[in-house]
Amino acid sequence: MSSTDPVAPGQRPRRTPAAAPIAIVAAIALIAAGVIAGRELLIENDIIDEAPWVANTFGWISRLTWQTWMLPAAIGAVLVGLCFVAAAMKPRARTHVGTVTSPTLWLTTTDTARASTAAALHVEGVVRAHTTADRRTVRVHIVSDETAPDVIDSVTHRVQRALGELDPSPIVRVSVDRPGSR
Repeated sequence: MSSTDPVAPGQRPRRTPAAAPIAIVAAIALIAAGVIAGRELLIENDIIDEAPWVANTFGWISRLTWQTWMLPAAIGAVLVGLCFVAAAMKPRARTHVGTVTSPTLWLTTTDTARASTAAALHVEGVVRAHTTADRRTVRVHIVSDETAPDVIDSVTHRVQRALGELDPSPIVRVSVDRPGSR
């Protein structure tokens, strides 16, 4: 953590982990296993009169002998397990861009695009503006009237000033469309 970076790396906003869907499926499977275990407990205590599932399943598994299909199934299970480990270890991507101000504010790419559009609309001669943004680049597409000279430079300057406190500061690209040019 440097003197210009008041936020610890662990506190930076990140994307949902890649292992989140796996964790959700595992949680649902554990809930189902708990329900089945509760059913088996009720059967064992003679509260309900049904055939047990778990005892019959373990009995069937204990009578199995080596089959040729078991080797590919075991290899597949190992590969799936390795994929789960890789998903759990995959680093999470950054989703926000921070400001250099204190306290640090976090903006998504949508926030950055909205701020850029608002800044572009305040430039004289801009009729409409639309912005797309990612973490490194902001692309502002404007519709300008015929009378506005140097509108690209003005919009670029205004957007750069609006996003000047972001760290890292994004690259601003402006394209213009004049209503009579089509």
